[in-house]
Amino acid sequence: MFGYVFDDRLLTALGNGDHNSGALLASLHDRDIRVSVPVVTLAYAFTALPVERSAELLGIVVAMTNTAVEPLSDAVDALELAEFLAQVPDDPAAVHALVTARKQAMEIVTVDPERWRSVQARLSVRVPLVELTDES
Repeated sequence: MFGYVFDDRLLTALGNGDHNSGALLASLHDRDIRVSVPVVTLAYAFTALPVERSAELLGIVVAMTNTAVEPLSDAVDALELAEFLAQVPDDPAAVHALVTARKQAMEIVTVDPERWRSVQARLSVRVPLVELTDES
């Protein structure tokens, strides 16, 4: 499946009105490219935003027809999540993004590659990562 997984840092930037993340989402929507938003990752993004910004982010996620909030869908997903949480217990938002990316064969888009370097150092698998920068 072609598309991208948004991590909580990108979702937080989107909720804060960041132009680059908004332009990326609009571009993906215009080209009907799927965006997956892991539910745990989205919940962590909401905790990083004030209530009114959380409401704006919720509205964006719900309105975009190419965007789907992804739960854990079965026991196998839960097992994989648990395996990675054992390696990175302090970052469930990143771990759920990774499980979603692996399940759907997608890359994770982030505005914070430094966070992912520390996560990657503790994982037994490679994180498929794309960095959104001002030049992207």
